[in-house]
Amino acid sequence: MGTRFASPGEQSAQIGHHYGNPTNHFWSCLHESGLTSRRLDPREDHLLPKEFSMGLTNLQNDLSKAEQTSGVPLLLEKVARYRPLILCFVGLGIADIVRSGVGSGSKNDLKGKAAFGLQPYKMVHPYDEADSHQQFRDSSDPHDARNASETLFFAVSSTSGRVVRYQKADKIEQFKQLRAVLRDMKTGGLDTSKLTTVSTPPTSTPTPSASKDRLGMDETPNENPFDLRVGFTYEIEEHVYFTVLL
Repeated sequence: MGTRFASPGEQSAQIGHHYGNPTNHFWSCLHESGLTSRRLDPREDHLLPKEFSMGLTNLQNDLSKAEQTSGVPLLLEKVARYRPLILCFVGLGIADIVRSGVGSGSKNDLKGKAAFGLQPYKMVHPYDEADSHQQFRDSSDPHDARNASETLFFAVSSTSGRVVRYQKADKIEQFKQLRAVLRDMKTGGLDTSKLTTVSTPPTSTPTPSASKDRLGMDETPNENPFDLRVGFTYEIEEHVYFTVLL
């Protein structure tokens, strides 16, 4: 499968799959919240995109906060490309980094700390004939603003068993809230008009040396802290991405 981990947990590194530690609650939370029809084994992580319209990616955590924040435009660029309905952060650390990145230069106040649940910002995608989210369009007019699809941002607590502030039942409840938001998005019952719209910053392909210096990784330009394609070939039908700060 060729899954890459930028900074994997020991157990995950040993088996080569996401959330591989048996004490991690991630796979249980997915199932017991109703996001998956059964409890998947970590070795089945490759089934998420095709069977459940979900994807996984990792964030390298041995970079400085400034370096991590500088990678946010690359994350947003990929969100704009693949248009998931929701980008879910597993842990408030990554949620804070992204909020800081999207809030810089914004006229709206996005500089506060991230909290669990739906984040106060969204990304709006223009009308696209290839967009798979046809059910969200209210008319056939491509210039009608209601025809634009959106990506919302959501945060849950870390699913690591070492995080004892939130017990497993608390984490499952957060995942249930995520499922409810996803359901409301699909049915058109979610009012997102008060969320701040963030734009996709223009980014240029970095040179190999710039990529290495700025991102702290190797010299392949596509390898950055926010690579949404890690381990999978993502398609436009993706509904939820989970991003984790290891």
